[in-house]
Amino acid sequence: MGHGQNYLNNGEVVHARFHTDQMRSECMKVQEIGKRGFLFTFFELDNCPTNVFVINGKDHLFICDTFLGPDSMEEMKSHVRSFSEEKPFVVFNSHSHWDHIWGNCAFPSSVIISHTLCRETIMKEAESELQQYEEYKMGNVKIVLPTLTFTQSVFFPDEDVTFFHTPGHTKDSASCLDHVDNTLFVGDNIEEPIPYLFSDALGLYVHTLKEYLRIDATTVIPGHGTIPDESIITENVDYVEAFMRNDTEKYEKGKYQFLHQMNLKIQRENKK
Repeated sequence: MGHGQNYLNNGEVVHARFHTDQMRSECMKVQEIGKRGFLFTFFELDNCPTNVFVINGKDHLFICDTFLGPDSMEEMKSHVRSFSEEKPFVVFNSHSHWDHIWGNCAFPSSVIISHTLCRETIMKEAESELQQYEEYKMGNVKIVLPTLTFTQSVFFPDEDVTFFHTPGHTKDSASCLDHVDNTLFVGDNIEEPIPYLFSDALGLYVHTLKEYLRIDATTVIPGHGTIPDESIITENVDYVEAFMRNDTEKYEKGKYQFLHQMNLKIQRENKK
């Protein structure tokens, strides 16, 4: 059994859960973003802080990605309910990868939004991923599919929130723009120092990244890690374009080497 407490750390609310049986502590960090956004960062995945972004809308609470299962989402929901009246949740899956969708089952009566390809990929791959990565699940994970899909975009006019297709990290990747705060949630499309290239549609990836630069959001929220500045987006563009040109000498050493070698392997597999 775990127990927890809230405390302040440099202006951020941190919820710590201390598991005496595991002899370790785990944290959920909460940051306020703009007038109505909340960024929840979880640290259960080794060396891979994972973000869930919440928009406290006029009539709905929008949840961008659901992490590793119902336990983590119940923790997040408990915090959200401490500052928000009862509003229905609207869940958004930025893409189909397991570390972004396993918490869907914590929202049994909610609308779950994704791109059409995302739903199709979850149907095909989620159960096998659940078996493969079972050690990471937080709670009794049941695969729950998106209930509302789109091909280009879906807009909530009363909330001023748009979800739109942004292929890149994967072909099914999508993003969320909160027009009120000009906050952009991009899932795994932006990564530091360079992105994983799971999709072979690299030209579309470059288009997506340049569209992010055009949007010029006040705050960009990635699926993992810290909030990036514009230079990280530009460096992601530079890398994908260099990969397409096969001009990657810069990325074959130092901080880039491991990820670049992974991308070479992934792209070889894609061509089989």
